Amino acid sequence: MLVNFWRIILSGNDYTAPELRRFRLQGIADWLPDGENYLTTTPIVGFEEDGNVLITRSGSRYRLGEPQNKDQQTFPELIDLYWHIPLK
Repeated sequence: MLVNFWRIILSGNDYTAPELRRFRLQGIADWLPDGENYLTTTPIVGFEEDGNVLITRSGSRYRLGEPQNKDQQTFPELIDLYWHIPLK
């Protein structure tokens, strides 16, 4: 399932313990029913080797299309560079 204009968010808030926060994918998905096209996934638990397909806790797989930020890096690079938080 293709998701465009995507970004990675971190669940929780300033009072959530860091180990309880989870990465989620948000973006535009034209295939959603009822005219809704904005998607927020369940927590991301992994990704395929190329880094362009994310796997969520529910088992869904999402292919990353056009990022929200044109300078966006791949998901694995984001994790490594900015957060240093394990996926699981």
